[in-house]
Amino acid sequence: MSNFISPKPNSQFIAFTKFVVSIVMQIEKLDVRPTARCVTTLRKLAGANAVVLMNHSDRLDPVTAYALSKHSGDEFLYLAAREQFNKHNRWCMRRAGAYSVIRGEEEDLESKEATICLITDNRRKLLMFPEGDVTGRDDEIRPLKEDGLTNIFEAQGRLLLHQEQKSVFILPVVANYEVLDDAIQPLLDTLIMLETKLGLTRFSFSLESRLMRVIAAFLDQIENHYGIDGGIDLAPATRLLRLVKTVALKVAHYNGLDVDDAQSESSILHSVRGCIERLLQSEPSLESEFGEHLDKQARAQARASLTALDLMQQLLIISSTLQQRYFTLESAWRLIDRLEGILTNKTSAKGHRLASIDCGQPIELITLWPSFTRDPDKAVHILDRQVRTAMVDALCQLQERRQLALR
Repeated sequence: MSNFISPKPNSQFIAFTKFVVSIVMQIEKLDVRPTARCVTTLRKLAGANAVVLMNHSDRLDPVTAYALSKHSGDEFLYLAAREQFNKHNRWCMRRAGAYSVIRGEEEDLESKEATICLITDNRRKLLMFPEGDVTGRDDEIRPLKEDGLTNIFEAQGRLLLHQEQKSVFILPVVANYEVLDDAIQPLLDTLIMLETKLGLTRFSFSLESRLMRVIAAFLDQIENHYGIDGGIDLAPATRLLRLVKTVALKVAHYNGLDVDDAQSESSILHSVRGCIERLLQSEPSLESEFGEHLDKQARAQARASLTALDLMQQLLIISSTLQQRYFTLESAWRLIDRLEGILTNKTSAKGHRLASIDCGQPIELITLWPSFTRDPDKAVHILDRQVRTAMVDALCQLQERRQLALR
């Protein structure tokens, strides 16, 4: 049984989904505004072999990306983590143009081949979030996933085998989110609810101080649940990373998985998740009655582990958000929103937000192809630098324009 979920884009369903996304934006109180330059650039790439690389700072990025496609008249294809395709939304996601990738070690070769084929077949642009995880950051662009950039290079190579001098175009795109003034009271109300949930008495210090106290109490309870010695002397972001790595390795051990513990926290988490996804999607063992019993037991253990891994994924995002260089109302919104989702299994609209979108100049990958043939790793690093530089420049321009508009 294949773990890969292929896209089955349907234009009528996509048109309907764009209407639904407008309703979701109203519920979430999110306004998406791409610049004229971004829309024009996307339209100029019609019919090209194009990949849109977008930063991934927010949980509503998929909604924002879909709204962008509505503004530009595109029907994007989307690369999404395999765990997003649950039994309830798989049908819809495929027809909206999404396909799956299992993250971590080992590489998902079916998804890799699909990515290369979809880029060389230029019927639709492919949109990817190359940072991988939600970062929660507005102050930087994280290093891009090397496997993803390598796949784009390999699509360029395959294109050159069939059509001489035809380039793959890469368009760096950024979304910058801003919390508007009417979010302040809902944020405070949600914070009070979180304090109550965690058994904290109210006090009148700053929003940042209260939020850090909530995170500390939240961590105390999770560490106690998993039997992990407290790390109260550690910075919250570091404490969260330690917790993610410890629990992911416990889950690996519980399921009999061999994982390299020298990897980063996110790599360990995704590798463990990938192994479990592959186990749950594999054909059951029918060699004997006892073998079938052992297989069922392994699958039950694996399914039970997913809840812990889901929580660790959320903690990884909180840790990344906390690493932002300065505390803002936007980072407070993201932290409170994420904690609300964990502690109540739902999120509420907390005032209006504006997502502004802009892009850099398209990058013609054919110009880097000779470098890739000589030294693939170096070429990938060059492309990473070019894309991230363009993203940072566009992000700074959006933030500067907003500051000027507020004066």
